[in-house]
Amino acid sequence: MTVMLPRIVRTVVGMVILIALVKGSPSVAAFVPGLLLIGLGVGVMLTPSVNVVQSSFPEEQQGEISGLSRSVSNLGSSFGTAIAGTILVAAATRGNGAYAWAMASVAVFGLIGLWAALLLPALSQARETARRVNCASHLRTLAIATQMYSQDFEEKFPNLWDGSVGGGNNSGPGGWMYFANFGGPARFDPMRGTLFPYAANPGVFGCPSDRAVPVSGLSYALNAALSKATATAGFHEGLPSSELRNPAATALYLEESAKESFSGDSTNDSYFDPRNDRATLRHKGGANTSFGDGHASYLKTGVLAFPKPDGDPRFEP
Repeated sequence: MTVMLPRIVRTVVGMVILIALVKGSPSVAAFVPGLLLIGLGVGVMLTPSVNVVQSSFPEEQQGEISGLSRSVSNLGSSFGTAIAGTILVAAATRGNGAYAWAMASVAVFGLIGLWAALLLPALSQARETARRVNCASHLRTLAIATQMYSQDFEEKFPNLWDGSVGGGNNSGPGGWMYFANFGGPARFDPMRGTLFPYAANPGVFGCPSDRAVPVSGLSYALNAALSKATATAGFHEGLPSSELRNPAATALYLEESAKESFSGDSTNDSYFDPRNDRATLRHKGGANTSFGDGHASYLKTGVLAFPKPDGDPRFEP
């Protein structure tokens, strides 16, 4: 709004000058100073207005929105030129009454457009809040699915694979998540993972705000501190769930942010090593995390740290 205010003032001053000069002179030349100021004010408002509109849409839609916004702005420019020409002709042939009404209409529509531009960011924030809540619901579903899995598999957490299988290689069987072509970036297939029978919906494995999901199929990674390495490269065996001293404080699934993912802000191997990996900031500087007792919480960056063996929240069992 601070950037737009001088431009709005310039446009309004142009309208005032235009009305004042036209009332004092029937000449078409009286229109020039006011229209010039109006044109300059509206012209310099165009780019920031388009940027405000585009910023309210997610990045994956920017290409479409960019083309649409430019088409609308070009249409608006043509419409404005037509109005200006009509005003000039009407003023030269019938006096200035038509001009005054036209200018009033332009001012009203301009204020409506400004109100809409200011409202769009608020709508965008509301949509992101809804996506964040949906993401937390997905993580709760995975946490509950893990509890059901544990009951069927000797009260242990799911096994998992990580990127130490080597670039270009696939994970093997038996992990909570299956991935192919690690580092490629990896593509994930939840239906080939051991957790899927308990979640039974591929959609719950992705965050609605994660741009990588339509291609990769996964947003989340399992806390590596809940597993131990085996003799098989890249394969980690889940720990007994009884080792959790405080399930409500121990992180289970996290929204990983790895550069090697499709978006550069998603998981790259479904394995979250708290020593090296980090969580995303896509949810207004924070991320959702589910915990061993089945609940999920939104945490700002830095709240969940490692090492923190007796913290709440923490990674350690």
